[in-house]
Amino acid sequence: VGIVGIARDITESRRLAVEREALVSDLGERIKELSCLAAVSALTELPNASATSMLAGTVGLLPAAFQVPERLRAGATGVYGTFGEVSLHPCRLDRILRVGSRSVGTLTVSYIDKDLPAAQAFLAEEVTLLDMVVSRLCLALERQEARLELDLQVRLYDTLSATNRAVVHAKTEDQLLAALFEAMVDKAGMTAVAVVQLGAEAVAPALLMAHGDPGLTTEKLPDWLEPNGVLGRYLWQLQAGSVVTLPADRDKGPRALVPLRRGGVLSHIVLLAGNSEESLGLGHLRLLDEIASDMAYALTAIATEQARHQATERQQMAEARFARVFAATPVPMLIIDRPTGAISAVNEALVEWLGYQPAEIPDIAAWFAAVYPNAETQHAVKESWEQAVTRSAEHQSAEPSPELELRRKDGATVTARGATVSLGDQNIVVWQDWTEIRRGEAALRESEQRFRGMIEQTVTGIFVRQDEAFAYVNDAFCTMVGYSREELLGKPVMELLATDPDTRAKMLALREQLKQGVRNLHTNLPMVNKTGDTRLLTMHGSPIDWQGGQGIIVMVEDTTERTLTEQKISLYIKQLEGAMRGTLEVVARMVDLRDPYTAGHERRVGLIAKAIGTELGWSPERCDALDLMGMVHDVGKIAIPTEILTKPGRLTSIEFQIVQSHAETGWEILRHVSFGLPVAEVVYQHHERMDGSGYPRGLAGEAILPEARVLAVADVVESMASHRPYRPSLGLDAALAELERGRGTLYDGEVVGALLRLV
Repeated sequence: VGIVGIARDITESRRLAVEREALVSDLGERIKELSCLAAVSALTELPNASATSMLAGTVGLLPAAFQVPERLRAGATGVYGTFGEVSLHPCRLDRILRVGSRSVGTLTVSYIDKDLPAAQAFLAEEVTLLDMVVSRLCLALERQEARLELDLQVRLYDTLSATNRAVVHAKTEDQLLAALFEAMVDKAGMTAVAVVQLGAEAVAPALLMAHGDPGLTTEKLPDWLEPNGVLGRYLWQLQAGSVVTLPADRDKGPRALVPLRRGGVLSHIVLLAGNSEESLGLGHLRLLDEIASDMAYALTAIATEQARHQATERQQMAEARFARVFAATPVPMLIIDRPTGAISAVNEALVEWLGYQPAEIPDIAAWFAAVYPNAETQHAVKESWEQAVTRSAEHQSAEPSPELELRRKDGATVTARGATVSLGDQNIVVWQDWTEIRRGEAALRESEQRFRGMIEQTVTGIFVRQDEAFAYVNDAFCTMVGYSREELLGKPVMELLATDPDTRAKMLALREQLKQGVRNLHTNLPMVNKTGDTRLLTMHGSPIDWQGGQGIIVMVEDTTERTLTEQKISLYIKQLEGAMRGTLEVVARMVDLRDPYTAGHERRVGLIAKAIGTELGWSPERCDALDLMGMVHDVGKIAIPTEILTKPGRLTSIEFQIVQSHAETGWEILRHVSFGLPVAEVVYQHHERMDGSGYPRGLAGEAILPEARVLAVADVVESMASHRPYRPSLGLDAALAELERGRGTLYDGEVVGALLRLV
């Protein structure tokens, strides 16, 4: 069996097949690249395509055009934002996106799992494709920005037109700012607008209006205006009057600060934020500057008009007030037109004062003829008037004229002085009536003469002390001290006073009262007369103004004899009081003799009552009176038979009624004796009780005299603590227990409390 072998050389065919497969593969890659390039071109040529949509779409299309799409990452970043995935892996291609000469971002493609350099990882055709995509994107972005710039330019022109209309028609600042705000929102299409009013005198900065989200609130405003705040750091540029652009915010787009000036001073700031794809070029800034300039003109014009209007109102109000004041003022006034000499106004006070109606004194000549009685006076006054008018016209101070005699319409004359004040071409003459002043001065001189005569002739001594010495003395005082007027004037007052310590202490006390502002001083001081005798003088002093200084006028009365007489009378009264007390003690002893078993009871009741009164805070005189009343409170027992008073056993009801009658009997005995105190009535009431259960009249509560309430308590405690013919002493404890039991019902609670405190 033989094998026939046929050999054929296929090297070329295999080579051709490999080349064909390579060409087919290359053709597929080129188709992907061309498809990607066509898709990017279509994307950038859409009518409403934005930069963000173009960049987002491009990074989404790129991976499919490369050899290993699933491992390729595409991304873009820049002024428009970040799109896709921007990797920092070394195996990448970066391409700058430029609009004109300005870089706006970077387009990046990268393999995240290849360690090869980009030159080996990417095909030349892929590099070319990326460059062509970038070129298409840059052209599209440039067209987009040109379109947006033109659109913004048009909107800003519309805004300028709207603000110009507002400048023409707005009457107030609020209307003007509202029109500007509305134009920025509606015409300029700004995404965020805020109008800030800067602080002025007594006005704090304020956020007036806001649209969108400018990031500014009323609470944040103070921080924004700080020197390093969002607005504060640009204030110096804004004060110079130029629009300031802020760093663009990717979310809010380009921002600008537009200054508004009123009268050349920065008064408001307008914060603008536009579309994130727009940018503010020089043309836009020029339009914003023009808007700011127009607004500044309008703000200044409105402020000027308001100031003019307010000034006019103030002038009218001032004129109206002046007219009312001129007409109603009680001071006589007239207004003279300086160029013509006509009297343009006369107020009611002048008409009432002199009696002339305005028609009777139409000009200065008629005035002179009417009010000045003779030609000589007229001539002198005219010269004085012309000098006053000249001084007034030169704005010199208005000096009153000399005193003039003016003739009233009824023929009477008045004394007056006039002053002239210049007001434009008019002179205002103000008159002051001195007639009553001069009459008063004359009356005062006459009164002073009469007073001086009265002071000189009075029997009361009077002197004026100034600077510790006599500045004035009348004849009566000279007689009191035995010195002549010449000897006393200038003599220190202290030299006439006694030198004992009490007198010196009184003088120091008077000086202290003067320092404290006391106006009326009263004291008794011994004063040594010229013969060496000491006289007791009663002095009443008051501070006065004396010959340009401060002094004290003192009225002096010699009370030496009266004091001696009062001392004698006082001694006599004490003797009478002693005699009366002795008499009452005799009466009390007579009662003791009638009832020896209760001897000393009245005396002890008086002492206890006096102690209670002292504890209650009563005056010493009132407490002494209680002692006296206690001494005689049982004087009525004189009329009770001795056998009843000394009976050792229990009294019958008739006997007890006889004993009870001692209160009324005591009243009968004492009621005709004048003690100056209700002694008889207290004796009558000393057995009454607070609840009305006492005798003889059954008085209750406030109907019982306070002294009788004290005697009742003192009588009970003394009686129960002492021996009686019919029983032994019950003791102090029993007496106090009885008072506690009847406290507030039988006996006065305050009096019982005082006794308990004493015990």
